[in-house]
Amino acid sequence: MRWFFPEGINPATVDEREEFYREDFELASVKDLRFQWDKPSFYLDIGTDTTLYKPRLKERKGEIVKLRNYESLDDLKDRLVEYAPEDLWFDTRIYESDPRQSNAIWKKPEGRMLAFRLDPSRINCRKCEISKEHANTQKQKSTAFCEECFEDIAHRTAQLKVLLEKHFDDVKTYFAGRDFHIHVRDEEGFTLSEMERTELARKIAKKFPIDQEFTTEETRIRMPGSLNGLTGRKVIEVETEDLEEPLSVLYEKSEPEVVEG
Repeated sequence: MRWFFPEGINPATVDEREEFYREDFELASVKDLRFQWDKPSFYLDIGTDTTLYKPRLKERKGEIVKLRNYESLDDLKDRLVEYAPEDLWFDTRIYESDPRQSNAIWKKPEGRMLAFRLDPSRINCRKCEISKEHANTQKQKSTAFCEECFEDIAHRTAQLKVLLEKHFDDVKTYFAGRDFHIHVRDEEGFTLSEMERTELARKIAKKFPIDQEFTTEETRIRMPGSLNGLTGRKVIEVETEDLEEPLSVLYEKSEPEVVEG
């Protein structure tokens, strides 16, 4: 399948994904989630978009696999090497009871991390519109991006981060392999009601090209330090100054050592 990405940005092979989780994935990124979760829950995709996966996992293609019962971080890493996933997400919800335990009393999540997603596809880009005219699938159309719209969305991400930092103390920004995610880790963000979250997203969308549904409804977010299998880029934290040079983020800073562009 043809993907309309900047030159040199291509899907990672299954072997590259396996090698990434064996050699490049840092468990420190999982430990960093312990600011809110003692043992995070994860979800992974075997290979829905790229249609690349280990032959023995063919029956699970298109399935979202839940990883909740890993025994340790080393066990988690072994599982990731085993699956060599196209995508890896973590659950942004917190519960009064542990959803990993089969005998737990399930309760409504008592909170969810506040997050924002800025996607280059939301930029009006004539070059990408021409590419989309040659696309055969909706997925090809929705993921198309070029250097120009990527630089534009990076600069808007920087502006939104500056705005959010005026209201929250713990704000982290990530390049997610194609788009940008902003995580608000303040307790206040976790306790927003659905109405408050929706109103906040609506106000911000007036000035920034965010995905409102991502803020109001999404319960899983691409894992920092993981690999975006569709673009072969590593999910990395970026500072405001990094966003001043977006192409360096795209081509250099997010390039995994084990994945060749």
